[in-house]
Amino acid sequence: MTTLVIAHRLSTIRKADKIVVVNAGHVVEEGTHDELVAIEHGVYQNLYRIQEEKAQEEAHAAATALVQAGAADTKMPRNLSSHSTTSERLVDSTAVKEANDDAAEGKFTIVDALEFSRPERKFFITGLVAAGINGFSMPCSAVLISEMVTSMTTAYTNYQTYGLQSYLDHLSSDITVYGVCYIAGAVVLFFTNATQSFCFRYMAEKLTSRLRGIHFSALCRQNIGFFDEKKNATGALAADLSTNATKVAMIFGDSQGRVVQAAFTFVAALVISFTTGSWLLTLVMLAVFPLLIMGQVIRMKHVRQGNVLSDELADVGAHASEALTNIRTVVSMGLEQSMTEKFKDLLEEPLASGRREAQLNGVALGFSSFIVFATYALVFWVLDKRHRF
Repeated sequence: MTTLVIAHRLSTIRKADKIVVVNAGHVVEEGTHDELVAIEHGVYQNLYRIQEEKAQEEAHAAATALVQAGAADTKMPRNLSSHSTTSERLVDSTAVKEANDDAAEGKFTIVDALEFSRPERKFFITGLVAAGINGFSMPCSAVLISEMVTSMTTAYTNYQTYGLQSYLDHLSSDITVYGVCYIAGAVVLFFTNATQSFCFRYMAEKLTSRLRGIHFSALCRQNIGFFDEKKNATGALAADLSTNATKVAMIFGDSQGRVVQAAFTFVAALVISFTTGSWLLTLVMLAVFPLLIMGQVIRMKHVRQGNVLSDELADVGAHASEALTNIRTVVSMGLEQSMTEKFKDLLEEPLASGRREAQLNGVALGFSSFIVFATYALVFWVLDKRHRF
């Protein structure tokens, strides 16, 4: 089958088997890209040099604009702007490749996310304060419950022993105070939870929009030859554009609020345990705390590895997108069966990876749950031994 391409940019026909140069209605040159470029003072060579010089100028202008935008807005890391040079070969695919490599190696850290979210730092501080208050809520609730149970037990025991109604009246007033404290705490937590959720989600959405805009701008600056590569198919690029920024925002949205909240809960619980609780039981819990952390880390590690499966499905989505976009060509050439077979073949690797990840996630979840309940058993055993001796 012979395919004729009328090219407006020479980069679209670099891999063509034969290039024909027509000038004033006559064929003046023909051959491959390398052969035509090697012809001194040839028509194709002159066109190629003109377009390359223009591409270099556009690359330089894009690099300058990127640096200025980064300095004025979010102070983007230097390694992003350093990828843009005046060379067309560095501009076409290097930036996106290195960005993907950095993402794969996990180089985009929380510090980088904070740099990109500097315009929303007021929301970040407000969210931290709200998360801190929410973190203190559970230990404070535990103290109130213990005090309430102690008051009820003591007052009822005294009433049964001495038979005085004053003990029950005093208990009623105490319970009223505790109830008012719970109502006040519920009102406060309503506003703090809403504030925490709004602030961190607002930051996540802004970060997603900002990163997606930078990603799209980088794609628009690429040379046409960049889109000729199989891995840079339309479907794959569209999938990356829609998911990559979201993955970054996931580590900086509500998850960060929960991390801060858990940190404040741990500190408050530690202080309360040493001051009003059992120091021995607190030390036992601190001794097994690393095991709890290890169980959660193993579990979260396998959860994060599930993102690799979504990356493997990018090729499947790209193939389906290309087939559906060009469905008329596929049908006219009778390629339905071959496209379907290729689609099934592409699904084999993600399917195998999914099964393996499901098994590992099951083991990790089981280990994490075992550590939690083993800790409960150890705590009750220590309490039993302490009361016996």
